[in-house]
Amino acid sequence: MPRTYLQTTQYEQLSNIRRWQIHAGSNHFCFNGHCITGRNLSGAIIVICLISLTSVVWLVFELPILMKEFNNSSLWILIVGCLLILYTYIYFFRSMCTDPGIIQRPSSIERTILRRKLNLDKIKPNDLNNLMYDIKINNILIKCKYCVTCQMIRPPRSSHCAICSNCISILDHHCPFLSTCVGMRNYRFFILFLIFLLQTQLFLFATSLIKILIYTNDRLFSQSIIPSIPSYFILIITACSALYTCNLLGYQCMISSRGLTTREDDKGIYMNENPFNTNSWLINLTRKLCTSLPPSAYGAHRLVNQAEYRLIKDNV
Repeated sequence: MPRTYLQTTQYEQLSNIRRWQIHAGSNHFCFNGHCITGRNLSGAIIVICLISLTSVVWLVFELPILMKEFNNSSLWILIVGCLLILYTYIYFFRSMCTDPGIIQRPSSIERTILRRKLNLDKIKPNDLNNLMYDIKINNILIKCKYCVTCQMIRPPRSSHCAICSNCISILDHHCPFLSTCVGMRNYRFFILFLIFLLQTQLFLFATSLIKILIYTNDRLFSQSIIPSIPSYFILIITACSALYTCNLLGYQCMISSRGLTTREDDKGIYMNENPFNTNSWLINLTRKLCTSLPPSAYGAHRLVNQAEYRLIKDNV
């Protein structure tokens, strides 16, 4: 049967809809769904402001004096400092804007099939939170929970983030400083951000300390205080933040070497038997940080066809 004009127009309108436009979670999207962030961006804004303020103070007040004092090494100081700051920004935004591993919610048909298969209609609503599904991985029994919000059985190691209102594959934690979840697809960028942030903090701390020593040797201490105020500001900010960054990076490396996530370590999951631990810290780290990045299963930027839109529009 040929389409009417109204049916053709409706189909053309649906063909321009992308998945992020009918997203059921609490995320923000930009660049047509290629950039995914959390709901509250205040933590990320504070981190960006601190990094930017410290970097600008160093570039304006510290770098010219250091380049004047170290003529032979001035170019290296400029290159190393700028590269560290640049890569800190790059991996901050990569970890903040990458899909952490959002699991697509089932369609109305899929939910109906699941309800019939698990006899969910006979289970009280309060008992759905305790509904488990057992599977075996490496001969170890794993319990997969039913998510009441997303109405599906979560895959192993996945969890629902109450802030973003999404089930995330291999959820590590929701990071308030990135304003997004850290999961399977952005964990490596999170670690790289911490590494470059720590290197930047130590570099700015060391160069600012050198500038203070130069001023102190050339002048009386009382005369060097005012010109060294930017240096003292950088020392305080970088020293405090470097201690926290070093502690966080060390903790992440420790749990990753044991084949755990932050959530699993915090809740004591897999304390006795861990099916994801290879008993080799190097292999555990390599699997988590050096394997190829899996494609986005959610695909927020993808177009939604007419049939798919009708199946998932009930979740909006």
